[in-house]
Amino acid sequence: MRYIKKQDHEPDCLTKFKQEFLEWKRKDDPQWEFSKLDWDDFKNPHKAELLNVLLKEQGYICCYCGRRISSSHNSHIEHLKPKSKSRSPSYADLVVTYTNLLASCNGYTEEQESEYEEKLKQKRHTPKPAQEFCGAKKGEWYDDTLTVSPLIENCAEYFTYTAAGEILPANIDEKAAHETIIRLGLNNEKLIRRRENVIKDTLKLIRTQQFSSQQLQKLIQGYDKLDNRGEYGEHPAF
Repeated sequence: MRYIKKQDHEPDCLTKFKQEFLEWKRKDDPQWEFSKLDWDDFKNPHKAELLNVLLKEQGYICCYCGRRISSSHNSHIEHLKPKSKSRSPSYADLVVTYTNLLASCNGYTEEQESEYEEKLKQKRHTPKPAQEFCGAKKGEWYDDTLTVSPLIENCAEYFTYTAAGEILPANIDEKAAHETIIRLGLNNEKLIRRRENVIKDTLKLIRTQQFSSQQLQKLIQGYDKLDNRGEYGEHPAF
């Protein structure tokens, strides 16, 4: 998990939507508030523009698992504190609050999505891939004391990794880290396999001495820097 620094003010596309929608709703109900908003009423172009803003500020990686995501596929706008009106406690008043909005992957891998799309092209009936991790897995779960949020500046320090790609709680708050790992499905076998491959590739470079120690340090540090496309590297498991 990587720290996400939100910009100081909400994006113009979100402000414009809120102004227009509130004005329209209050023509019939002067007391209408956004806690009553049906999320499906937040439509394009504002919704698509907001997703692009969130992706850019996250360096085009998932807010939870760190996989590459984009606006054209495999991502959605995620509510850190759930938008459900029936949940207790309810955070429905934060449904269009910028600081509560992140970009998450859809909970399945690119391979699963490609296989699904190929079957559709062949006009074969097939269910969508199961949403096994991240925002789709989390659902309505949120706990003030047990959620390790990517909005916490040192969130990465709550976790550690094994050479096999498993993510484990670190010593800061083991209970919160453990609960977050479970609720987000971060030890899903597909995510473990992806992390393991990154670790293996890096260790291979070390063993074969293809990199000097300085070059290796630059490689590791590179995970914390945006490249020339404004993207972070995937899975900084070091």
